[in-house]
Amino acid sequence: MVDVGNVLGKIDVVEDFEYHLALYARIARKVPKGSRNHTVVLGIEKFTFTFLEDPSKVERYFETITRKYLDIRGKMSFMFLNVD
Repeated sequence: MVDVGNVLGKIDVVEDFEYHLALYARIARKVPKGSRNHTVVLGIEKFTFTFLEDPSKVERYFETITRKYLDIRGKMSFMFLNVD
């Protein structure tokens, strides 16, 4: 694995959707408010395979990781998930 930038934390792949979001939130809250002009992606493809069949969970997950904790003001984020 190659770490690029600042590694804020790591999350193991867990089956429990709510627990995973809570772990992500714990890490994201450590980012100082003054440096939140970025998006943190923590190996999302590994975890999203566990709920790809549930569109509402996919939307909620991306809402959480792209906007709830580390929102980028004045910009738009596009995240693509390769499911092949």
